[in-house]
Amino acid sequence: MTLNTPNGEKTVRAKYVVGCDGAHSVVRQSIGRVSQGHGEDKAWGVMDVLAVTDFPDIRFKCTIQSAEAGNILLIPREGGYMVRLYVDMGNIAPDAWLTKEQVLEKAQAVLAPTGSK
Repeated sequence: MTLNTPNGEKTVRAKYVVGCDGAHSVVRQSIGRVSQGHGEDKAWGVMDVLAVTDFPDIRFKCTIQSAEAGNILLIPREGGYMVRLYVDMGNIAPDAWLTKEQVLEKAQAVLAPTGSK
């Protein structure tokens, strides 16, 4: 299989292929499995972080909605220190690539005025 990456094309040989690249999965399309229905070009940045913050509900499963900055779905991880953030990055171009810095910046904007200690 040939993959298009930010650094150009890369050929990969594999015994198994798993499609976990979102609603417009190139992996699924490559193996002939096209999804049914209509999707949006909406992106979610997902990150597991060690939460050092004064956000009051950081240890609880919750949704965070900011009037100006967007949304986050927060899921506490095992052990009580890590959390998984699903950061709504909004509508993007189908071929866009997000950086970890963009996702982190968006998460910090949603969580403002609380923040890291």
